[in-house]
Amino acid sequence: MDAESAVADIIQRTVDEIKVEESDTNNAFTAGLSEKDKQIEQRLAALKENAKTIPIDHKWSWQIKAEEEKMKEEEEMEKWCCICNDDGSLRCHGCEEDVFCQRCFKEQHKYYNITDHNYSRI
Repeated sequence: MDAESAVADIIQRTVDEIKVEESDTNNAFTAGLSEKDKQIEQRLAALKENAKTIPIDHKWSWQIKAEEEKMKEEEEMEKWCCICNDDGSLRCHGCEEDVFCQRCFKEQHKYYNITDHNYSRI
């Protein structure tokens, strides 16, 4: 028996033991219950099974609202001047689409003596 089959055998035995323990626990637990309590336990077990099938990517309304607010804030931040964080009014196509306010655009392009950059108003 090689190492892989030995590990697989140990895993399978462990899984089988867990299943036996779970069934014994459930039977011992429900043995002293009334019929009504057993029905409740069955309903709870069914709910637990259904809960496992709920998609993990499910989002609650408060999560959706928080994401929307975050996206809105990021969109607003994209319009800020890349130097002073004021509201930007120009997007320079020669500066990797960076956003500038009027003052910073003039100062930055004047300092580096850049006259050939195209820009557009936001």
